[in-house]
Amino acid sequence: MATLSNLTQAYRFPVDLLNRHPVHQRLALFLVCFATSFLIFFFRNPDPFINPVFYTEDGRDYVGRILSQGFWSALFHARPDYFVFGNILLTGIALVVNNLFYSDSILYLPQTIAIISYLFYAFVTTLPILLFADRIKTSYLIALALISTFFPLHSSDFEVLGRISNVGYAFIYIAFLLIAYRIFFASNRLTIAIDLLILICASTNPVVYLIFPVIYLPYLKQYFIDRVPLYRIFKNHSFLSAVVLGTIVLLQISTITTTGSGLNSMDVPFDFSNAIEMLIARSMLYPVIYSIYTRMNDLIVILLFAIIIIGFIRLGNKNNYGLYIFGFYSLVTLTISAARFRPVLSSALNNYSTTWPDRYYYGQNLLVTFLIILLFNDISDRVKLPSVRKALLVGMLVIFLADLQKISTYGQPASSLREIGNFEQTLVAALKEKEALSINDELIELPIYPPPTWKMTIPRDLAEKSAARGKLIKILDKCS
Repeated sequence: MATLSNLTQAYRFPVDLLNRHPVHQRLALFLVCFATSFLIFFFRNPDPFINPVFYTEDGRDYVGRILSQGFWSALFHARPDYFVFGNILLTGIALVVNNLFYSDSILYLPQTIAIISYLFYAFVTTLPILLFADRIKTSYLIALALISTFFPLHSSDFEVLGRISNVGYAFIYIAFLLIAYRIFFASNRLTIAIDLLILICASTNPVVYLIFPVIYLPYLKQYFIDRVPLYRIFKNHSFLSAVVLGTIVLLQISTITTTGSGLNSMDVPFDFSNAIEMLIARSMLYPVIYSIYTRMNDLIVILLFAIIIIGFIRLGNKNNYGLYIFGFYSLVTLTISAARFRPVLSSALNNYSTTWPDRYYYGQNLLVTFLIILLFNDISDRVKLPSVRKALLVGMLVIFLADLQKISTYGQPASSLREIGNFEQTLVAALKEKEALSINDELIELPIYPPPTWKMTIPRDLAEKSAARGKLIKILDKCS
């Protein structure tokens, strides 16, 4: 009994602290959900950690460019058509973490990248807990974090989870959350930090350029409707921050357009026979119909979409109409942009028989999930009976998580990425074949996945130090 009393006394202070301060409660909830999401993402695709390799842009454009040309060169020149600040920043974080433990080796860098990727996606899916706790009930915030963590990727999870190369689509969703928070909830003291994050999002995925001007609507309302004098608007720190943000974005757009490369449309015409499937079913309805996707057709999709729209209009909380409108505007913008700049996606679909490539849609799917769960949250406010509220929450979870088996491959990736061995094996092989893979005395070129077209360039001395830290080269030397 004494021990139990001591435990009660020991934990009373943190419990009382959480109960007294809503901010602390929100942070504690975020940390618990964040840790849970991290573990789920790891078990959805542990292969990047178990089988350390560099995959596509992670090796060639991010790690390779940073190591061979420097961080700032990679930040501004990783791609010829647009900026990928978010990818480079996450890769830089992975390099910093790796250097803390292995300052003269990158043998474990692929695993570090995998951990950073899991952490990043966990942050993305739990970010609404930090931003919308005053608007969405706790139970629905937890449900949102859980459902978002299981966003469907099917067999494409091996190229998203545990990688940095495809995080750009998540930055669209982050931008939506930040802009919505800035417009409807943020205080002036947070605006500069939020605008900096929005800038990173815009500098990672250019589609954000199309939705960020929404941040100026409150100031236009103040001037034209509320008749606030212009000098008072100029004194607002959030407005000045918006002006700086807009100026930088315009400079970026000018830089992208003047280079002549622009966004790649892949020179493939849009397949209008798959228009409804791509623009509505795959982009907007997929999170709630993925388990029965192959049973869909255009007529059912149109009817279901109409019912959902009516549900938003009739059952949504009027206080959230602005958030709904902005959400649908963002969703339509993203969908049309995908049709315009990646029309090849329309030809990849085939009468509701396939969803590949799933990586292009998960940003839109996360946004749809947020909007629908917000609607369920609003509907629950109309329900008086607690039992009916619980049934509504359970029903929502069933709709989103009806068939978890189809969502991911859970440790059995569609592509095992073992043709040329793990990173240490390819590194040692490259060093043993100096003349075949050398670029010059300072740099060496390594094959990465998918072979044979993808390669990465790193400094030779770093390659030799990294190989020396491993076991394989020592075993080969003993055998020879």
